[in-house]
Amino acid sequence: MIRRDRLGRDGILSLGSQPALVRQLILNDAMRLAFGFLFLFCGLFPLIVALSKKADKTYVSFGVVALLIGIYTITPTQMVRLIFNYGLSWTYLHHTAFHALPASIGIFFEQLFGPGPRKVVRRLWQLQLLYVPIALLIGSFVEWRMALYPTHLNILLLALTLIVLAAVNARTGNREAKIFTWGLAIFLLTVLYDLFVYLFSFSLFNAQLFYWGMLVFVLCLAFILDYRFTEAQKHLKAYSAASDRFVPHEFLNFLGKESIIHVQLGDQVQQEMTVLFSDIRSFTTLSERMTPAENFNFLNAYLHRVGPIIRKHNGFIDKYIGDAVMALFPNSADDAVMAAIVGAAGLSSSIAAARAGKKVLLANKEALVMAGPLFMAAVRANGAELLPVDSEHNAIFQCLPPDFATSGLDACGVRRILLTGSGGPFRLTPLEQLPQVTQEQACAHPNWRMGRKISVDSATMMNKGLEVIEAHWLFGAPSTQIDVVVHPQSVIHSMVEYEDGSVLAQLGHPDMRTPIAHALAWPRRLASGASFLDFARMGTLEFQAPDLARFPCLRLAFAALETGGTAPAILNAANEVAV
Repeated sequence: MIRRDRLGRDGILSLGSQPALVRQLILNDAMRLAFGFLFLFCGLFPLIVALSKKADKTYVSFGVVALLIGIYTITPTQMVRLIFNYGLSWTYLHHTAFHALPASIGIFFEQLFGPGPRKVVRRLWQLQLLYVPIALLIGSFVEWRMALYPTHLNILLLALTLIVLAAVNARTGNREAKIFTWGLAIFLLTVLYDLFVYLFSFSLFNAQLFYWGMLVFVLCLAFILDYRFTEAQKHLKAYSAASDRFVPHEFLNFLGKESIIHVQLGDQVQQEMTVLFSDIRSFTTLSERMTPAENFNFLNAYLHRVGPIIRKHNGFIDKYIGDAVMALFPNSADDAVMAAIVGAAGLSSSIAAARAGKKVLLANKEALVMAGPLFMAAVRANGAELLPVDSEHNAIFQCLPPDFATSGLDACGVRRILLTGSGGPFRLTPLEQLPQVTQEQACAHPNWRMGRKISVDSATMMNKGLEVIEAHWLFGAPSTQIDVVVHPQSVIHSMVEYEDGSVLAQLGHPDMRTPIAHALAWPRRLASGASFLDFARMGTLEFQAPDLARFPCLRLAFAALETGGTAPAILNAANEVAV
């Protein structure tokens, strides 16, 4: 059998039996066939994936490059000639792959790094693509060898252009360009070596290196695609993490979605949960006095405190609305509703929570002052649970037996309830100086850190008068069973006196975190973050009766409670307008 010349080999005459010659034929083509089928697999796999789902054009280009290399590698083998009788169609297939391969490599390069200056890469691969049918016509009617020369020239121009552009990109730190440059350079070196062997019949290796160069080049292209895929996954995770700042993952869980990209217009679910709106009072006024940097720092400090508290109680922040947050508590519809909106503005939401049968943590005394009968009726009718958060009423609640609400104070042996008050900043101010006091003095409470409105109410003891009315509705105590005691140190927050002469008191630092923590955890206890009392350093605790001439608002509150009807609501309205 006379074997045709192959690139890098001399034609030789082989003699022997048919089985021996076939075996030799298989062994000679084994390496080329292995490479060819590997390239075919590398090309068909991304093309099949692209057909089954929408894939990036780069993957399709890589598939075409690998497929053409595989066809070009397999079609000239002696095994193909032997098995398929190597008709004219195989010749056309082989030369089509050869002439189309440079164009496919140019297309792949353009999709990776762009068309280059003046779109030189695009011009070269378009020129080569136009030449493919011309080359097939030249091969059909003239000679296949004649059709090779223009393609060789374009391969040389395209290879030099791609190496230069890839090297330029590599110098800018483009990792993909570095990989492409090395892969293409190795591929071209193996081609040049095989051409040198073919032209000068001189060989350092007893094998063609062209196929190894193609393997390295294809592996480099595959590595670039894998690197791109990995980077895309990293970016996708980063985008997903960034979207969590605006759409919490817990919110997606309610919709039954794994990611924001799976959410469609109109997706919705119905679920009962607790909703909390929290904002900064008078933030507009405050923000106008601060620089932009101070505003950001102020808001971040606020959110840094609010966020952990919400998460600690099984909630999450759904929306950031300027200085406000909207938080959801999904684990239980019985999660507490903290009614802490100051003044009459908090009445409607507090009653709505009671009518919904919630556990209401009441820090808004005005709700009971203005609508005590309606509020308590809503609590009883809807099975709501009412827990006081005001420090004085929370202290009384802790000092009363658990069954006081059902048994009544008399049945529990309660003689009277003692509400304590510090007396505020004007407790010792001479009466003749009171007309000259300022707003700043009225808001400077000696013990508690509070808002301006409630600080003024504390200075006039209207706050304590409203607490008397609140205690009446909370504990079912008539006005004759409620007394007020001035306690300047604000250590004892309130007391309950029993018929046997015992007095139970609740003590603690003047820190609202204590009653809030008690109401949130009741009937258990949790750490509030408040300081603990040091009895050795406490000093003297003073108590005195309130001066009704100094604090006429306290006398007005008792009178409104005894009058009943709308009198407490009128008193509260007058106070809100005045303050």
